[in-house]
Amino acid sequence: MILLWRRARSRRWPMVVGTVVHCQFEKHGYGGDFALLQYKYKVDGERSHGVIKKPYIYPNDADAFVRHHPADMELSSSSTP
Repeated sequence: MILLWRRARSRRWPMVVGTVVHCQFEKHGYGGDFALLQYKYKVDGERSHGVIKKPYIYPNDADAFVRHHPADMELSSSSTP
């Protein structure tokens, strides 16, 4: 329920174009594997950065996510007003 509320609220935020800095798969054992994506962006000339930590049950899915998000790839993100 909280995730739905956050998603609905963030849809009104302005969209910015960012760049992937680094994306990697981190294996921490059963149930603790995740992909870690670091990105950077600018809003009104001010630089900022963020991290997405996406959990995965199956390592193959995490590897696919990492392969599809190489460094220097552009991505869109909503920015807090």
